[in-house]
Amino acid sequence: MKTKFKKVVSLALALTMFLSMAACGQKNESSTGEDPTTSTTEGQTDNAGGGEAETLAAEQVFGFFLNNEPGTLDPWVNNNGEASQVIAALHEPMLRRDEEGNWAPGLMTDYVANEDHTVHTLTLREGAKWSDGTDITVDDIVYSYQRALDQELGSSIAYRYFPILNAEECYNGEVGAEELGVKAVDESTIEITTS
Repeated sequence: MKTKFKKVVSLALALTMFLSMAACGQKNESSTGEDPTTSTTEGQTDNAGGGEAETLAAEQVFGFFLNNEPGTLDPWVNNNGEASQVIAALHEPMLRRDEEGNWAPGLMTDYVANEDHTVHTLTLREGAKWSDGTDITVDDIVYSYQRALDQELGSSIAYRYFPILNAEECYNGEVGAEELGVKAVDESTIEITTS
């Protein structure tokens, strides 16, 4: 009798969970019945593949499921897998890996390393913008490295940047941020020196 009762309770719980998930789901259609990814109220934009242009919806919405609420979306402080997924979706990396595992453009378009791979020169992509539409500058990138290693910020992931020349010393307050091996060469180029 107990086994039959346990099976019935288990089935009821499973059904309740299933119905709860279905009730929380959201139908992905606009109220007009149009495809939610297109709209005639906005202009056209170039397709990433270089083909024909596509029309974007008037309201751009990014939906994402997380198991837990992220504690922070600050990439220099975060050390949580859930938040990392959102951060990766919100921030363009300097470079990314392509299908063959080679470095491909991201925020930076060109990457050159010297013979012993201690000096890395990267070129900022022309027209790169922050989410508010302002231009991203090489000074912004240099500052982001300096901020990651700021002792007052106390980032728990600062150690990831210790291969950069003077990074650990900067984090420990032994040298100033100007001694960090990340420099703006000109308006579109940064140079990262590693130890």
